[in-house]
Amino acid sequence: MSEAGKVLETYARSVVGLVEKAQSEIGSLKAEPRGRVAIAMPPSIGWMLTGPLVVRCREAFPGILLHVAEGFSGHVAEWLSTGRVDIGVVYQAPRLQTEPLLSDELILLGAVDDPAGLGGDRVPTKRLADIPVILPARPHGLRVLIDNELEKLGVVANVVFEVDTMPSTLSLVERGVGYTVLSEGAVKHLLNAGRIRSWSLTEPTLIRELLLATSTQRPMSAWLRS
Repeated sequence: MSEAGKVLETYARSVVGLVEKAQSEIGSLKAEPRGRVAIAMPPSIGWMLTGPLVVRCREAFPGILLHVAEGFSGHVAEWLSTGRVDIGVVYQAPRLQTEPLLSDELILLGAVDDPAGLGGDRVPTKRLADIPVILPARPHGLRVLIDNELEKLGVVANVVFEVDTMPSTLSLVERGVGYTVLSEGAVKHLLNAGRIRSWSLTEPTLIRELLLATSTQRPMSAWLRS
């Protein structure tokens, strides 16, 4: 199985595991779980996870209507806290019940012709201060993480554009307008197609923790409701 496939399997198993836990909690009802379960996740995860997740839930719980939404991590956390969704895949979720899924290494992405002439396959993280980069605006979690790490190094990111949507960011990167920072899993299809290229970030490596969060407004046993 490829590395991307292993990541997908981890995501799907974790989410389905929560639904199975809910099923066991209402097992005394001796009925097949039915109703609606709402799950939200960032777009960088959604394109990989939605397909496998829908298929697995349909096989395991045919009576459940799975509602899938996408939003930035901060939005997903807000939807969880207000009860709009039951389960969320997020990068940060203060004040929410969470469990870790995996650690996500961030890499530098740029156009195939490498307009900044970086060369090689590794770039020191501090170079984000002089490479033209395209990042989401604060308080997006990715931007906060990068800003905080660069602050420790005594530099500031050379942000030439602030773009909050991943497809638009990647389109600009592919055209050579600037570089960006994302996880490899989010762009595996573009890398495999040879449309963009990547570099490992070093000194330090940038790591995000991916979390599985549950709603504070909907008890576990209420997720599967008729």
